[in-house]
Amino acid sequence: MMERIGIKRPLFFTGGVAKNQGVLATLKEEIGVPPLVPGNPFVTAALGAALVAQEKKDNPL
Repeated sequence: MMERIGIKRPLFFTGGVAKNQGVLATLKEEIGVPPLVPGNPFVTAALGAALVAQEKKDNPL
C-alpha cells in the first residue's frame, strides 16, 4: 500500500496494530526510519474514522 500511495515524512503509525513490536520493527526496516506512534494509537485511529464518517454524513456522494 505504501508503494501505491507513497510515503510522506514524518510517518505516523496509528491503529491497534501499531502496538505490535514485530510489525513496528518490520515497518522500520522497510522504510528506513522508525514511524512515530502516538501514546494511544487505537484512539487516534478511531477519532480519524469518526471524522471521516462525519464528513461523509455532511457531504454524501
